[in-house]
Amino acid sequence: MFKRMLKASIILASLSVGLLVVAILLTDWRFPKQSNGELVFAATYKDGTKLDKIMLTTSDKDITLQKEGGYWVVREADYYYANTELLNRLLTDFNNSTYYGEIPFSAEQLTEKELDKKGIQITTYQQDNLLNSIVIGKAAEKEGYYFAKPQGKNEIWLIDGKYNLPKEFYSWIMQPISELPPDMVEQIETDGKIVRRENRIQPFFGEDGISSSAFGLTDAAAYVTAENVLSAQNFDETAYSKQKIIKFTTFQGLVAEYHLYSDNENYWLKITLSTTPLPKKSVNAYIRDNQIFYDGWYFKLPSGQGSLLFLTTI
Repeated sequence: MFKRMLKASIILASLSVGLLVVAILLTDWRFPKQSNGELVFAATYKDGTKLDKIMLTTSDKDITLQKEGGYWVVREADYYYANTELLNRLLTDFNNSTYYGEIPFSAEQLTEKELDKKGIQITTYQQDNLLNSIVIGKAAEKEGYYFAKPQGKNEIWLIDGKYNLPKEFYSWIMQPISELPPDMVEQIETDGKIVRRENRIQPFFGEDGISSSAFGLTDAAAYVTAENVLSAQNFDETAYSKQKIIKFTTFQGLVAEYHLYSDNENYWLKITLSTTPLPKKSVNAYIRDNQIFYDGWYFKLPSGQGSLLFLTTI
């Protein structure tokens, strides 16, 4: 029942700061002054609790992660919430990644190590004050090592770290948008029809008592991702002539209403959460903690997933 979103609302603000604070307390003594063995993101590490913006720059785009009101958001996704897992992996690299060994500098090495236009430049800020700017190139043959170039220096280094850095900005938003395990769904209402079942091992039946092939729709809704996000002020519902509402009700009493918008090429989704008259207590807590991830947001779906949700019947 939207498992990852439930975790994100609790840990997003605290964990990212906590990782930095723990590293400051436990590893301050580890590194000598010289470059070899020094932290790659030394200035970021030093002012880690004040870090408030990270820019990932490729040859054709910027991905901007910034802290807003205690949460990390993605500026290019209309300031929607950032992917907690990816972000905390990156913060861990800031805390732990070190210079391992220097490689002779040359234009050929820059190309070979993908420190040219194929690289990703990571730039960190605190209140618009530059902390670090490092270009990360390709992975080395030895697992856990990458090639890097400090911006503004004719130096190439082998560094350690994980550096999971997707170049698609949508990978940096909170994913999946929703998780709804099929065995939790008790009732589906769409296209003027209602199907339901008494327990999770039974098939769905329509109001006429005839069994329904609703599992195609529950499977389509099980794991929903997004390619883009827009806030309500930047989304025009009237621009989409085709609309469809699918209302899923779980055995626990959660009601998830999927409002789909299509122009035959693009598919957008708005999710509204509510409850049945007598939901389980955990449902009310879930809605309270996760409403901010849905209220006022529209999610662009991959075309295959969007068309499947839009065209599948019960």
